[in-house]
Amino acid sequence: MTPFRDKAEGFIRLLEQGQRGRLQLCLGLGPPAGQAQALLELARYLQRRGLEVVLAYLENGGTGQGPLGQGLERLPHRRLEYRGLAVEEMDLPAVLRRRPRVAVVQDLAHRNVPGATHQARHQDVEALLAAGISVLASADLRQLEGLPGLAPAGGPESPRQVLPASFWRRADQIILLEETAPAGPPGAPPPPHLPAQALLALRQVMQPPLAQGQTQGMAPGQAPGACRRLMVCLPPQPALARRLLAGVEEVISRQGGSWFAVHVSPSQGRGHLPALNQACQEASRRGAEVVRLEGRDPLRPLLDFASAHGVRHIVLGRSRGAAWKGLLGLSLAFRLLRHGADFDLHILDLAEDGT
Repeated sequence: MTPFRDKAEGFIRLLEQGQRGRLQLCLGLGPPAGQAQALLELARYLQRRGLEVVLAYLENGGTGQGPLGQGLERLPHRRLEYRGLAVEEMDLPAVLRRRPRVAVVQDLAHRNVPGATHQARHQDVEALLAAGISVLASADLRQLEGLPGLAPAGGPESPRQVLPASFWRRADQIILLEETAPAGPPGAPPPPHLPAQALLALRQVMQPPLAQGQTQGMAPGQAPGACRRLMVCLPPQPALARRLLAGVEEVISRQGGSWFAVHVSPSQGRGHLPALNQACQEASRRGAEVVRLEGRDPLRPLLDFASAHGVRHIVLGRSRGAAWKGLLGLSLAFRLLRHGADFDLHILDLAEDGT
């Protein structure tokens, strides 16, 4: 359960905030069995923490996962006949009558057969959420509408299995299964690769808004001020640095607490452009503690500084000129996404006409 512990605890904190239904969405590129295993591990953890959890829909009722499904209540599926075959769907009325605290639902992009309550399973889940039932669900990343960089799961011939962007972008918490999967045995194939475009889009949805909840995501025993600490990464281009500072001004005024404006240069001997010095002075006037770090590659100095100074939020800008680097996974933003899992990363679009 170690890979999911923090996510599960975060979901529990959301549930404690009120009675409205919350959605925790597990996304992956692997086979459905791997998604089912993740759902069951999360469900068992929530159950051990005292929450009432039922399996509303799992392929084969979760029986293919061995002991993971033991001790979890399973609701019978609804059997419908379609084109001469017996098809099992989630029994939405039964789940609503049972009213668990958390319902587990696999394959959100599934299209229900005629005779079911709704045309699509995600509509069933919307009904559960509206009734105050929280949902732990899974979907294939390739089924997400509007996610760049991934081919559809079933190819262009299978457009029906799609999870609308208007639905999945409202998830209260998203778990990327490829990021939490343990390393396989020697010689085992690596987990599926998530393209940089898709990862960047998902991270922007996954991170909480910068000016919300001052204590969201705090570690046990962490001081409230540490959670609010924010680091703005100044780009080497002075115009972009000034644009970035202007873009975060309103957020910083609402966020409160101390914040840093950090610039990384290859060495002290090369100095800073006068215009960049002006941007640093502007950051200082706005209340930042201006920090200049050394390093040929800015990634490690930024992460080390953030860890040492209790930074929770990292803010940086993105311009059109760096788009090709993002596609190749070379941009600083993408590399921070990969290596800065302990921080909330916020990316501001600095592009202007002609940039």
